[in-house]
Parts: sequence; C-alpha cells; structure tokens
Amino acid sequence: MFAYCLNNSVNQLDVKGNDTCGIGIDISAAFGLRAGVTAQIVVDDNHNPGLVITFAVGGGTPAVSISAVESYTNADTIYDLKGFGGSLGGSAIVGGELSFGNARNGENVFGLQLSTTIVSAPVPVEVHGEVTYSLVYSLDSLPALLKFILYKLVMNQNKLFN
Repeated sequence: MFAYCLNNSVNQLDVKGNDTCGIGIDISAAFGLRAGVTAQIVVDDNHNPGLVITFAVGGGTPAVSISAVESYTNADTIYDLKGFGGSLGGSAIVGGELSFGNARNGENVFGLQLSTTIVSAPVPVEVHGEVTYSLVYSLDSLPALLKFILYKLVMNQNKLFN
C-alpha cells in the first residue's frame, strides 16, 4: 500500500507517488570552464531500471574530481530524465547539487544529488553551474530477478530516499 515510500509513510513522503532514485559516479574538471559526465543506474517507482548518462558544460571554480553520487528527482519515470536541463552545486569533500529540467509532458522536474569525493585535486571548496543533457538507456530487457535486485540496490543505497 505504501510502496512509494518503502512502507514508511511517516518518515518518507512522495506526494505524487512517483519519483526516481539513482546511484553512480561523476567525473568533472573545471578551471573557469567546467565539463563533466555522470553515469548512474536509476530506477523509478514503476520498477523501470535504466542507465542515465549526463553530460555537463558550464562554469566553476578550479577543481578536478571523481565522486560517488546518489540522486533523487520528482520525475514520474526514468524516461522523463532525458533531455536538456541545468544544475547548480558545490562541494567541500561532500557535495550537493540542485538540478532542473522538463519531463516529456512539459512538467518541471527537480532533483537533488549528493556526492562523496573518491579522488580529487586538493581544492577545499568548489562551486559550479552548468547546462546538462541526459541520455536514458532502458534496462527493462534484463531478467526479472536482476531488475528486482537493481531496484532494491538503488532504493536501499540511496540515502536521499531512505
């Protein structure tokens, strides 16, 4: 009955009953001009698994890093993550980023991404803003058991959702 909030409707809320969660890795570099790519395994409340690859170009303070990321959006499905968007964020070993874009039906999609630095240049603090483009590859053709494992892995590991 409360699958949209992992049977914990008191501590976890999804008012629409739809969202996406993801885990993955981000590689970025900036020295005024910033470029990056993020790859994530993403699932939605309809148990659609996918691989989302996001390319980003913008501006930022000098930094180079590889980070583990967790994300959450209000998109109805993983397919609503495809296309152009934008993001603003920053980090000091642990980072955060707010993202925005439009779903297939024109509704606004907002997201939050947390990151933990794995490897970086010794820069104490960085801030950035960028234009993004995301590609979505469905993993729906995977065997049912593997899709279930991916769904549980992403949902259980995503600190933003738990």
